[in-house]
Parts: sequence; C-alpha cells; structure tokens
Amino acid sequence: MTTVNLQVGAGNDDASEKDDGSSFKSAGVQGDIIASGTASTRENCGFVFDSVAIPFSPKVTAADLQLYLITNDDPECDIYCEDVDDADDFGTTADVTSRTTTTASVEWSDTSVGSGAFISAPDISVCVQEVLDRAGWASGNSLCVIAKGKSSGSGTATVVQYDFSAGNAAKLDITYTDRRPTRAAQTFMRRRTA
Repeated sequence: MTTVNLQVGAGNDDASEKDDGSSFKSAGVQGDIIASGTASTRENCGFVFDSVAIPFSPKVTAADLQLYLITNDDPECDIYCEDVDDADDFGTTADVTSRTTTTASVEWSDTSVGSGAFISAPDISVCVQEVLDRAGWASGNSLCVIAKGKSSGSGTATVVQYDFSAGNAAKLDITYTDRRPTRAAQTFMRRRTA
C-alpha cells in the first residue's frame, strides 16, 4: 500500500460559497460549512489538491480529509469530490456550489468534534475512487473535494483557509494499492503464456 499526503497549497485552492451561488470567497481567512433549509444561508466549502501522484484506477483503501476547525465545530454536511478528470482551482473557476459532483458522497453529521486542531471527516475513499476511476484521470492531476451543508439542520463548521494559515489548510491523505501488475508479474505471465 502507498499513502499520498496532500495539502491545499495556494490561496486559490480553497473557497466557500452560499448554496444559492452568492457570497463566493477564495481569499478569506475562513470558510463556513453551514446546514440550513434556506439556500441563501446554507454554505459550502471546496478544497483543491494539486499534483496528485496516484495512477489511474488504483484500489483506494482510505481517504482521510482533515480540516482545521475554529470557533464552530458542529459539521452537518455531505462530502463529495468534483467529478472531473483534472479540477480547476477557484481562481480559474470561481464556483463551489454548481461544480459537478461525484455520485458517491459521505455524510458528516456530528456535534462538538473539537476546534483549534485538525479534525478528520469520515473516510471519503468512495468519492475519491470515483474520480480516480475516470477514463481521463492521470497521475499529477488535481482533485477537488466539496463539503456541502445539509438542507436540513443548523450545524456549522468553521474551517481555516490557506490565506489565514498555510500550515493549517485542508489536508487529504489517500492510501491505495496499485492494481496494475508489477514488472515481475508481467514477466511471469508472459513466460506462462509463451
């Protein structure tokens, strides 16, 4: 197994936006993931991880999204990946809410998970797997994770963004096994079929 450790690495790689498409911000000091029945109150956050050195269609065994929470620590959201081969940063595409998301999602609903520290969301390997299985995925592409506030409830999680503290920007650790046969296995198979 191999684990790749990723972190948001630029101000344009994280952003937040209301669910009605208003109040987009990528240069803020924090982002809020807010659950609400009202789209103009509900808020979503996005995180782009660049240069993901993982080959096409591995077996993803774990994907640990870690957000540094401050002030509010009651996440009530659904987490997706953007369903594209190579995600744009938020400077190129100034949008969080209407990006096409994976079919797969993971619910994160909890209270008082802790603040002033990195907090891990539930495992999102099912979302990451869907992107890495895309025919156009290639090692070195960018991967975007989107946390969308639920349309019911009232939980809020306040997340540190890169512009406030680069060292506390969102992290993503992906553990995978390469499904491609090794060179030794390929040689063995060639000998067996010769």
